[in-house]
Amino acid sequence: MAKIGSSESSVIPYFGCFAASGLVAAYDRSHESSYLDSAKQWIAWYAAHQNEDGTIYDFTGASGHWKSTGHFDSSDSYAAVYLDLVRDVFHVTHDKNWVLARRTSIVRAVSGIHLTMQKCGLTIAKPTYPVMYTMDNVETLKGLRAASELGNVLSD
Repeated sequence: MAKIGSSESSVIPYFGCFAASGLVAAYDRSHESSYLDSAKQWIAWYAAHQNEDGTIYDFTGASGHWKSTGHFDSSDSYAAVYLDLVRDVFHVTHDKNWVLARRTSIVRAVSGIHLTMQKCGLTIAKPTYPVMYTMDNVETLKGLRAASELGNVLSD
């Protein structure tokens, strides 16, 4: 395993969102602000690296020198767990202005999900990989529910 911060490190946004969700849960229980601050920093990093179509690539490199791989494992789940995370932060902060400042990344994430939405209502993993995974679709449903709730906050 590569040492964190080495040139062999990687950032996989899907897993990063789960890690940040853990930080939000830790903040909710402990009220240790550094946990929430770190989760918000992750959200800012994610939004800054999001593609126009709502997808986000995996990255390799070292802190401050990340390079896109040009690939992602899925476009539906990555976006969905991000939306879930943004909603989780709203649940613990009730900060509507913070959500408003994330509107563009929220809309992009929903677009990322819609890239693979099929007529039957399920998603495929990514546009170039037409496989429907149960786990991805459960995450997608949760993400779209989060998006709906965030849309209400945004009056959208």
